[in-house]
Amino acid sequence: MEHNFEAQTIPCLQWEIYNSKNQEQVLEVKLPDGFPDIGNVVGSWGQCIIREKDWRDGSISVNGFVMAQILYHPLDADEPQIIEAMLPFRESWEIDNKEREGGLRVHCYIKSIDARMLSERKMMVRAAIAVYVEALVPSEVHSYSPDLLPDDIQLLHREYPVMLLKEIAEKNIMIDEDIATPGIERIISCLVVPKISRQQVVGDKLSLVGIAQCHLLYSQDNGTLTVRDEEIEFSHVTDVGQVYDSDTQASVMPAVYSLEYEKMEGRVRLKCGIVCQYLIMDHINLDIIEDAYSPVRAVTLQETRCQFPAVLDIKNQNLQTKATLNISGNQIIASNLMMDSPILQRGAESMKMLLNGGVQVLFQDVAGDLQCSNGKWSVQMELNAANSVDFVCSVIIHHILRL
Repeated sequence: MEHNFEAQTIPCLQWEIYNSKNQEQVLEVKLPDGFPDIGNVVGSWGQCIIREKDWRDGSISVNGFVMAQILYHPLDADEPQIIEAMLPFRESWEIDNKEREGGLRVHCYIKSIDARMLSERKMMVRAAIAVYVEALVPSEVHSYSPDLLPDDIQLLHREYPVMLLKEIAEKNIMIDEDIATPGIERIISCLVVPKISRQQVVGDKLSLVGIAQCHLLYSQDNGTLTVRDEEIEFSHVTDVGQVYDSDTQASVMPAVYSLEYEKMEGRVRLKCGIVCQYLIMDHINLDIIEDAYSPVRAVTLQETRCQFPAVLDIKNQNLQTKATLNISGNQIIASNLMMDSPILQRGAESMKMLLNGGVQVLFQDVAGDLQCSNGKWSVQMELNAANSVDFVCSVIIHHILRL
């Protein structure tokens, strides 16, 4: 006698790709009319802006640009000048199965940026960037339960707690804030780093709380360069696709999709668009039948081995690092932290992540001239994990460097 098991389908998501690509963008910048000739380039800064992400016909594309600011000393003037430039970028991935489409999470960051003088009226700016993408597609898990069985057959059940990816979506948040900048004469650079401090799923709602760290470098009316670090709080509650239990978790990846700033009397008007790309992970208990027994008959189980995209653990880890620079000056004005793509090295029962990057420091030397100095930093961490475990790793700089 043969008895079949009834299949129950549990919808979920699984990762199709999760990696980053690196590229370098170069742009020649000509001075606008009215700007003094270039004496020497002091330094440059940049902000990555994501404008569009698309998944169509097996191709994933991400479009954006780097907002670059270049500070230079004029040839025959004392006051430094600032030039802005836009470096567009595009990155793409090809998916083998062109019929599959799903959701995307994207993050871009600057690995390095520099500028150099080409002539008295022209300079070249170069930005190395990394574009990280996570692509998720619909999937399903099958759980089996027995149909009507004779009374003499006993089954050994065991429940396994499993966390599955259930939902991917995003929410745009617009920040419109005035930042007090007494005596401001001109904006040199403005960098924004979004950070999610708390995410919580309650029923059919997702609650987000975060801050936008604004790093503002500007000159005052007396010619002094000043830095203002401002943390702008934001929060939002959005609907999710279903009612979840209290142990449901969320992972949020923020990114900047628009940035505008304007100098006003004693303040800077900041408008920043942040896209909060979130994943929702729900816990379920899989009921697995591991054995069967009957005192009156022989029972043979036909085993079925299933693979499904379970999330074993999710962890946010804060890392600190340091760099040493040789600076010959009397005043440090500003600093900027950049990073390279993480390097994963698998060991016998562990995974090591190596993270390298650079730091740029703007300072005033002993003669009173503005200079930039660059250094390197490195940090690593190691996690215990079997060889069969895959890692999905994304790194975001949450804190602007302070010296």
